[in-house]
Amino acid sequence: MDDGASVLAPAERVAIPEAMRMVTTDAAFVVGLDDLVGSIEAGKFADFAVLTGDPLVCAPDAAAGLGGGGGGKGDAGDALRAIGVKATVMGGRVVDRAWRHRALEGGDPPPGFWAGIVWLMKKTSEEGSWARWFWCRVEGAMVRLSSNGHAHAE
Repeated sequence: MDDGASVLAPAERVAIPEAMRMVTTDAAFVVGLDDLVGSIEAGKFADFAVLTGDPLVCAPDAAAGLGGGGGGKGDAGDALRAIGVKATVMGGRVVDRAWRHRALEGGDPPPGFWAGIVWLMKKTSEEGSWARWFWCRVEGAMVRLSSNGHAHAE
């Protein structure tokens, strides 16, 4: 590579379809939320991103797991890195990018993974929506369980 970049552990590369599975269905399974998120299916939250390009066709050599994406100039990785997010859909509704800033208004999230997830979902769901009702109930249940000593919010 002419820019001095090198690939760390080239044998550990994964094909694009596998990488996409790792950050969607596999990630949902690892945190125990695969019945709610991770794939587009009836009964799950309709949360997904609309991309500016198709990662499977923009870099066919990388999509097939044949290389590319090594960091050199003009390689398949450049095409992948150029893909942006056109829109985000959460709970079946297109959301604007300002939701992240609104979520942080009014303080920091509580400590702990699950408490933070519930806090974020409650803060970013629309007032009066089913999602807001649901996350408020989950938050209340977590508080009751942790104060009774039966379970922890972690």
